Amino acid sequence: MAGYQAIPKAKDLLDYTMQRTQTKAKEPGKPHFPKSQTFYYCKALREAALAILEQVQAANDYYFETQFDDRLRALDTVMQKCELMLHLVDLSFKRGYITAAQCHYWAEQVTGVKRPVFAWRKSDGNRAAVLRDEQRAAEIARIAEIIKRIT
Repeated sequence: MAGYQAIPKAKDLLDYTMQRTQTKAKEPGKPHFPKSQTFYYCKALREAALAILEQVQAANDYYFETQFDDRLRALDTVMQKCELMLHLVDLSFKRGYITAAQCHYWAEQVTGVKRPVFAWRKSDGNRAAVLRDEQRAAEIARIAEIIKRIT
């Protein structure tokens, strides 16, 4: 269910990131990413935003009952990429590449993805712990049955 909240927000984040890091769309008198930073800041921001969308979609596509570890790894990756984006946005503001309003809006876009993913990760982490316990109990029962047959 959380994927339905996170996916549209991740798409919006990618769209805004692509718009903001586009070097051709410069407004006179407004801060922008210099051409020299296109291959560093802009590329890093775009890749992080794309990875966020990819991993949110991947997490949503995993069947939880059998692929819960894969889903949790994907959600962890989303959280890490969100943190990276927040740092890059902050650095972009400190270097004067974006305005305070752009920084605030961009950070809100990132946290708009991060919040539901965090809740999703927490919920699925608890569900995965229960499934792991059930798997361990089933394995112990299976081993106990094998030992009974041997003796």
